[in-house]
Amino acid sequence: MGQSKKSTMITANQLQTDISKLQKELDDLQEDCDHEEYAVKQVPGGGVRKYCTACNRELGYPTPKETKNYLHGNKGSTRQD
Repeated sequence: MGQSKKSTMITANQLQTDISKLQKELDDLQEDCDHEEYAVKQVPGGGVRKYCTACNRELGYPTPKETKNYLHGNKGSTRQD
């Protein structure tokens, strides 16, 4: 039974290492992205935010007009001006 516990620890440690590497890769990708297009999406708790459609980075809050369009069914992506 001790072997299984050790195997689980190795797997958990490897997964944590993999997650850290992937998070760094995502951070680098988002940092290099131009964020030319975005979409408004709902977030937990009922609020809305703008997210880049290429890298999925949160870009901030939508304008009142963008929020109204989102809430009234126009959920397409928008080109950032």
